[in-house]
Amino acid sequence: MSYILIDTFMCSGYQMRVYQMSNPPYNILNHYEGPGGTVIDLNYVSHNRLTPEGALLRQACHGTTKVTVSAINTAPFAVSEVEYNSASCGFVPGGGCDLAITDVVVINTSGPGENDGQAEILVTGFTEGEEEDLEFSVDNVNWQSSNFFAGLPTGSYTAYVRDQGARQATKPFKIFQGADGPLVIRDIKVTNETGEGTHDGSATITATGLNTPFTYSLNNIHYQSSNVLTALAPGTYTSYVKDAGGVIDQQQFSVGQFTGFVLATPAVQVAQGNVSRWSAAFNPVIFKFRRRDFMIQSIGLKTISSVQYPELLLDTIPAKLQPGSDIYVYATNYTGTFTVKAVAGNAVVIDAPYIADSGTGYVIANAEKPNYRLELVVSAGLQAKQFTGVFSNDNTGLIVCQLQSRLKTFLATKNSFLYNTPNMRDVNAAVSYTVKYREVWDDHAPAYTPLAETFYCTNAAKQLQDVYGGNMARYVPFLAYPPGNAKAKFLTLFTRPTLFAGYPFDFSFIYAEQLADKALKKVQRVYNVNKQVLPYNTLLVNENSEALYYDDVLLYNTTAQPSVTTLAAGTGIHRVRVDTLEATGSYGRFHISYKEGAAEHIVTETKEFLVDGSCRKNPVYLCWLNTLGGWDYWLFDSSQKVDIGISDVKTFDKYIEDYERADVLTETVSKTARTKITLGANSVLISEIEALKGIMYSPKVLLLTGQGPVKWMTVQVDSGSFDYETKHNVADIELSIMLPVLNIQTI
Repeated sequence: MSYILIDTFMCSGYQMRVYQMSNPPYNILNHYEGPGGTVIDLNYVSHNRLTPEGALLRQACHGTTKVTVSAINTAPFAVSEVEYNSASCGFVPGGGCDLAITDVVVINTSGPGENDGQAEILVTGFTEGEEEDLEFSVDNVNWQSSNFFAGLPTGSYTAYVRDQGARQATKPFKIFQGADGPLVIRDIKVTNETGEGTHDGSATITATGLNTPFTYSLNNIHYQSSNVLTALAPGTYTSYVKDAGGVIDQQQFSVGQFTGFVLATPAVQVAQGNVSRWSAAFNPVIFKFRRRDFMIQSIGLKTISSVQYPELLLDTIPAKLQPGSDIYVYATNYTGTFTVKAVAGNAVVIDAPYIADSGTGYVIANAEKPNYRLELVVSAGLQAKQFTGVFSNDNTGLIVCQLQSRLKTFLATKNSFLYNTPNMRDVNAAVSYTVKYREVWDDHAPAYTPLAETFYCTNAAKQLQDVYGGNMARYVPFLAYPPGNAKAKFLTLFTRPTLFAGYPFDFSFIYAEQLADKALKKVQRVYNVNKQVLPYNTLLVNENSEALYYDDVLLYNTTAQPSVTTLAAGTGIHRVRVDTLEATGSYGRFHISYKEGAAEHIVTETKEFLVDGSCRKNPVYLCWLNTLGGWDYWLFDSSQKVDIGISDVKTFDKYIEDYERADVLTETVSKTARTKITLGANSVLISEIEALKGIMYSPKVLLLTGQGPVKWMTVQVDSGSFDYETKHNVADIELSIMLPVLNIQTI
């Protein structure tokens, strides 16, 4: 329950405060500040209150309820009168119990001698439907039901409004010739701070006057031409507007502080308001919250025993806070842990030297919320599997929730693509999740509050200094991009991947939630060695002008240009197949797009790949999970070295009596046998080697063992490294892979 301070005076030598509940039943409450703290049952003896009996202390409207508070000079020193469904209280925003003119909107005359000025009288303080009983005037003689007046010459006026009772309001205004009038600040629209400590408040000033142009300032020293003042911290400011003749008008405004509980999510805002909620599971996935038990409305001066202390006026009255309690205070000049000196209603005095302060901030009081913690429930995956985390705050109220260790358990390093459909949603590669939370302390366990957004986590590991850190924003497609901005990248580490003719191959991309209702298509074109579009029915050749074959059949381009394939829908990471016969030129290029009418909207980069149809002897084709969560491919065609290794041999000695007939001295208990293949590739571009290095540290490397259907075998990369020189931009590489352990007949 919150209270409103309505009066204060000295009583029996102590400071008396009179409060009223801000909500029904609007009771009156007294507090006084004495040596022992706040005591409610004071025996009132004498007071120096100067307020006369029956004086109006407060009058306000809550909807259609009218609350009137009058003074009495005996305890509790005030009396409330509540009138429900009051005819004088209405629904008009900003309205009150008294009829009032809030503004007169003026249109000046169009020029000298013209009588075409206009005025619109804006009124509050009436009940919905009561406007029919209002009358308006600009001369207090001629009255009308409309609040709009036209045909006004230049001059000074007074706007009048009255109802059928005794209520009446007035407001002066002027009609000028054209824009001929004094410089006046008409309006200041304020945007409060949007995040904790962001200091990104702004103020847009609207001013009128003839002597343009205007300039704008916050200190009357440095002026700017823009009427938008930005990068404002919470606080109260004075704005200045200067016209071309040096005339200045000024007006105060306030920027509010950020008070939200949710400080940060893994989401990242990119260009043109686009937001990426896709994170790499092997980087920190962090949600941040800020505990604020009370907001500070103002900070005043309180003198106790001739010592000046800061007095914090809180937004609500603390129920359990007592003198001697420790609280954490965050304000401009008071940041840290302080001991409470005194409590009176929503006024809290702290034991610290008084310093003038802007009066914004917050307070954390463990006495108010003992054993405070935050409970977070995450629902992940198509089956909405849940896990719950419990988190505590630091002394500043900051709560940091890291979820990556649990989210990565919903992902798998598994290649499930059968390469028999145009695309596949890879459920192993990404998971969606939602978050709800609640603040819990002793005897307080409310319902959960859900975050409105759905978030996504991918089987990726971003690297140091990657753009957007652990967020996948660089790879998330959006409906629209600002001119010149790069579109979403595919999940491959190859700058220009190679499609080896006759082998399975795909690209991975993020099918983002923004595109869920769009019919995405893969648009592909085939080019010759000169990167010219291949016409229909063209014989295909390699870079050496040799004809390409597939199963002893000459290859022709039999695909219309461009080739367009509709993709199956579904938010997540999708793998898009690229067929050999569809792309058997020297180069291919493709992108992902959707159409609205005749217009094509491209949502990804246009990716170029090389088509390699060369014949090879005893090649080895590998597929591996890269750090972006996609799959990369390479065909090793250099001479391979095969080693069969035996290790971990364990034997036992047999007891032999008859050496003449014995055939063995020891028996084998167990051994490990496996094959190691040393792979090589010659004259590999350095840019390709950068991607091939991923084989060394990939958690899943697969060896192609069959096609129709496609079959893979998991292999291990032998420990070690491969070396190469970069000075010629190409290099030979070599690495070794270990096949699975052979199954042999040992114990």
